[in-house]
Amino acid sequence: MTYDSQFEVGHLAHSVQAQPEADSWVSLDAPWAPASEVMRLEGAEVAWVPPDDESPGADERPYGAEHCVGFGAARRFTASGAERFERVEAAVRECFAQLRPVSSCEGRAVPPRVFGGFAFRAGDCEGNAWQPFGDAQFVLPRMLYAQSGQRATLSVWVGREHSRNLDAALRRALVLRAQIAELAAGGPASAPRSEAPSRRAQRVRQVVTREQWTELVDAVLAEIRAGRSEKIVAARVAELQLDGDISVPDTLAALGFGHPTATRFAFSVGGATFLGATPEQLISKRGLQLRSEALAGTFRKQSTAFAAELLRSPKEHEEHQPVLETIVRTLGPLCSALQYSNKPQLRELRNLLHLQTPIVGQLKEPLHVLQLVRALHPTPAVGGVPQQPAIDWIAEHELFPRGWYAGPVGWFDADGDGEFAVALRSGLVQGDKAVLHSGAGIVRGSEPDLEFEETELKLQALLGALRVRTR
Repeated sequence: MTYDSQFEVGHLAHSVQAQPEADSWVSLDAPWAPASEVMRLEGAEVAWVPPDDESPGADERPYGAEHCVGFGAARRFTASGAERFERVEAAVRECFAQLRPVSSCEGRAVPPRVFGGFAFRAGDCEGNAWQPFGDAQFVLPRMLYAQSGQRATLSVWVGREHSRNLDAALRRALVLRAQIAELAAGGPASAPRSEAPSRRAQRVRQVVTREQWTELVDAVLAEIRAGRSEKIVAARVAELQLDGDISVPDTLAALGFGHPTATRFAFSVGGATFLGATPEQLISKRGLQLRSEALAGTFRKQSTAFAAELLRSPKEHEEHQPVLETIVRTLGPLCSALQYSNKPQLRELRNLLHLQTPIVGQLKEPLHVLQLVRALHPTPAVGGVPQQPAIDWIAEHELFPRGWYAGPVGWFDADGDGEFAVALRSGLVQGDKAVLHSGAGIVRGSEPDLEFEETELKLQALLGALRVRTR
């Protein structure tokens, strides 16, 4: 350990020992390195990578583009059932009340925050591959690497039993910081990696076949014709077994290259990882400021003519409008001001075009972000209209549990501020196996074959990142 490091440890140890009855959140300045590379370091379990600062719309984000990688779990919070949102909020609030920040950073240190998510529907994770994730699960990382712009910090949780673990915790943080410095400087930890070759799926199982999909869509259309629903989002699953273990860092890096305007995420629990690159923000909140969006209505991205056709399409507007109206109706009573356009704009992804309406608001009074998440989830972009009948129909008719697919994933801090996305373009990976999900909103005028092709295009986001050939 260098003299400077010894001095820093001594200074931080003195600050921590001055608060012997509290857990501490100790923050250091750290070198900048790509989050997908930091994920390669031992112990990484969480990644949250919003669009880069130069991505369209990133300058409007209330937090900028803070990329985070979490190592280990200082505390884990789980909850189940209908009250899972409130139970998580209460448990984390109690933890944060006992946590004191200590910093040697020159600038602003990232305050303690927890990362995790919720199942699409309570009970969706019981007795299947999603079991370790549960209805709700959040983790306070033992160490958190966070970067914004060209600045980065490394924070470490130190339990109140300081006499036993203070030096060890701080030394672990310095070791990790040195490994990140190697990545930043191009040292051994950042040795060049050849591009991953294309891989053949040894086994592909369509949990929902094309014929079953057609039956599913026809059943939704019958609900709509009967007047019981206006829209139901149907989903399908593909199970893959590859010819080797899946690398989470490689997959995240590939998703970043192919989908730079999406939010990338990874949550590892019990040997499995849920990861993806979602284009859809559910809610972000800082203080009284909030931001959401309606994202629904999809075309294949082929030419400018298709963009114009999407903007004119009655069917796609019929899919988009209920999403906008529901979000506005939910947030409106909570806000002193709510701004949005009555005409959606285009959101361009690598191979798809979506209709998008950004929504910006000012809350009347302070609310925890989880209260907003609970009020919004599931939006008609992933559930349907009316909401509860659509959820009930999905639970009864879909042939698989959604688990965390289409659920809210994100983070929040002690102030109740945070950011949540809808977990789309995602999959559950473990070893050499992957379970990929995709869906499509079914409204009056939907055609089963076209909706199936839309789900195929959505699956390509993760298939491409895995470099999988299914044929």
